[in-house]
Amino acid sequence: MRAYTTVLCVVAAASLSLGCGGKGKAMQPSEPTLDASDLGGDDPPERSLAGQAGLIITSSPNGIEIMVNGESVGNTPVTHEGLDEGEHEVTFMFEGDDRVTLTVSLGEGEFQKVHQSVSPNASDALMGR
Repeated sequence: MRAYTTVLCVVAAASLSLGCGGKGKAMQPSEPTLDASDLGGDDPPERSLAGQAGLIITSSPNGIEIMVNGESVGNTPVTHEGLDEGEHEVTFMFEGDDRVTLTVSLGEGEFQKVHQSVSPNASDALMGR
């Protein structure tokens, strides 16, 4: 049994060094030859976020619908970018008619994280009090 195991190891090593093709040289990977003209269409438009601000909105629990400036932007967690500098209203649409609206001031190119828990009072709690 030991001789059989040794032979298998030698055969495996030889196969690896020969590229498993048995012809004495290892296979070389080919370079892709895809050209941009093969894709068809034009280049994508340049997108600049220079000067634009955004919000990273989270809640506890996740999955709360979010409105920014009166427009639905999805459920938490959500990142809303492309905002101008200035004040923006973020509304957390909790179950039923429970809503919490926060006003956030953004500077040019600034991103801020906004978080609210299901209980409006819980996010206002201060640590150590």
